Amino acid sequence: MPNSFPIPPIDAWTASSLLQKAIRRGEVEYAEAAATAFHRMRGNAIWRRLILIAFEDIGPADCDLCVTVTKYGTDVLARSGLGSDGEVVAHLVRRMCAAPKNREADYLICSAKQAPFSERVRGRVAVKSISARIEMCIDRETPLLDRAVAAWMASGVNGGGPVVLSEGDLPLLMATFARTSGLETFTAAASSACNRTKEPIVVMTPLLATAIGEQKESVVTVEDILPNSVLCDGIPSWVFDKHTRLGKSAIRQLLAENRHLRDCIGEFVPEYRALEVAAMAAFYVDAVSLKLRMTWSMSNDLYSLGLRTDMTKIGTPDNGVEPILSVMQSSLEHLNDIRRRLRTASYGQRLSWGVGDLETAK
Repeated sequence: MPNSFPIPPIDAWTASSLLQKAIRRGEVEYAEAAATAFHRMRGNAIWRRLILIAFEDIGPADCDLCVTVTKYGTDVLARSGLGSDGEVVAHLVRRMCAAPKNREADYLICSAKQAPFSERVRGRVAVKSISARIEMCIDRETPLLDRAVAAWMASGVNGGGPVVLSEGDLPLLMATFARTSGLETFTAAASSACNRTKEPIVVMTPLLATAIGEQKESVVTVEDILPNSVLCDGIPSWVFDKHTRLGKSAIRQLLAENRHLRDCIGEFVPEYRALEVAAMAAFYVDAVSLKLRMTWSMSNDLYSLGLRTDMTKIGTPDNGVEPILSVMQSSLEHLNDIRRRLRTASYGQRLSWGVGDLETAK
């Protein structure tokens, strides 16, 4: 893959995080460098990763790009006509960085599957037939969260973790979305992406596109102000979220050093929940940030829904969500300093061990 942008050696988890966060922020050079590293370490797993990022972070903001990423990610002959695998990856990553983003599929699937306040909806939908669930998905009078629960349960796509759906009809669900929205090519790509990734977040993108179309409104792309960051020995601090080893360690250290944050979280959750709650709050403070964000009339409500879901599912009461997030925002400079310190220490250890020794030690 043609890329000369220098980054220090990183493991596959860090490369994966850097790739996704850089795409969200439109950081082309970091995204290409991360894709190079991930492709080198994980080979063909890069295709599943790009497809999932396309539907999780772009989705209805650029349906055509989701179709393109799915096509080249699933069709060896198609991408061979475009160039080497490395060249195709670089081409797709550049387009994904430049595209407007929309993360609302993530907010919907998390709320549909995991929100404590959605349990009653899940119970109602679970007793319905597959065909009744599908009809519920396209009912304009039904709240969007309820439609999301119905779409997930109609799809039969479980995702990671325990198998909780024993049946579904993904082809019929997607055909219904295609007929309702008129986005036949996009829903066909979403169906292929579901089969490739096995992740129910993909199911939410045709639902979102359908709901947006029902409003008959013009979507708007806004440029958000990104949170401050620092370089941690060549890697941006926003890479080190709760999905990386260093990110988890940084949150643990922040709780030890930052009494204001520790006391705020302690007002709402017991001590054994503090680390998980702090990690989730930090995730929302800088890891989900988008440079170019597609918005529509329900965007603010869906963000609030996702935030409430992710915080309450780990024990935060509703009245604790905003205070904890606010204190974490004011603690970002402190968190970034800790990330930098930990990264400097771990990178120094890497240099003293040698890359081969470090890889063996993981």
